[in-house]
Amino acid sequence: MISSQEIAFEVKGLTKIFRTRGALGQTETVHALDGVSFAVLTGKTLGVVGESGSGKSTIGRCVLGLIEPTAGKIALDGQDLNHKRKSLARQFRRQVQIVFQNPQRSFNPLFSIRNSVGEALNLRPDWSREQRQKRVEEVLDAVKIGDEMRDRKPEELSGGQLQRVAVARAIAPEPKLIFLDEPTSSLDLSVRGEILRLLRELQKSLGITYVFVSHDLEVVRVVADNIVVMYHGQIVEQAPARDLFDNPKHPYTQALLAASELSEDQFRWSQRTELNLATDNGCRMRDRCPFAEEKCSESQAFNTVSRFHQVRCWKVTEYKQPIGSNKINKTITDE
Repeated sequence: MISSQEIAFEVKGLTKIFRTRGALGQTETVHALDGVSFAVLTGKTLGVVGESGSGKSTIGRCVLGLIEPTAGKIALDGQDLNHKRKSLARQFRRQVQIVFQNPQRSFNPLFSIRNSVGEALNLRPDWSREQRQKRVEEVLDAVKIGDEMRDRKPEELSGGQLQRVAVARAIAPEPKLIFLDEPTSSLDLSVRGEILRLLRELQKSLGITYVFVSHDLEVVRVVADNIVVMYHGQIVEQAPARDLFDNPKHPYTQALLAASELSEDQFRWSQRTELNLATDNGCRMRDRCPFAEEKCSESQAFNTVSRFHQVRCWKVTEYKQPIGSNKINKTITDE
């Protein structure tokens, strides 16, 4: 049983509904998130995976206060976040930082590297000017950015170097949680490994908690302690990383794992039929799933596979044998 003291960050029932106007003036409703709940243990990494449009980045935007959730609770160290309360929002901004996907777009081109990192310390009015200056040098040392680069502008650094600076900026105000939004996807393969090693080292030395969003399952396998798999605004499977990779249960998780070994041209299972999520309570992916049956149109609850492994699919408990990956492989490669 996990105690509340071990949980650094938690969301419960997080829901986000967007209402937009279509080309003909009609109102369209998009359920970007639907009752998402998870917890991250102190000093651990939660991986969040799924296709584009699954809701991964919307979670981050809600957490960071960039958009307001329609419903649900967000808590850090047991304290509810309310971005409408300015005192709490400012405190939360210091305690939760983000590293973006594209480092070139996340820096002011007019600021030097040293000043860009120092800007993050505006969230620490409790520190003196001397303390802030010392902290800037400390975090740049930690990410191995040498003195000769610290007065350069962002455009003078490579993508990998600039992402190191982004990590330095994130850890500078001593946050409790860092939200990593596809932090290696724009980098060369060799540089990705360097950034992942850096993140692991910093987590080990500083005890920071990570939420790591990625579509790259191999990257998530390296960094995550636990993983949630998102599909169409819902979590369809959540488990410890080793369990999820060794024993994936949901058809969508199996498809993602199979697709990671195929070229993009071979992955034919990406087209989906849009459902009316305001009125449809059935499985979100039944129109794509090769195992779908009549019962899949009914409301889908989580079923427990093991202590920390849950799957939103009734067949997990209905059938003694796990859902077969051979059929998944055949489905995604069929023309």
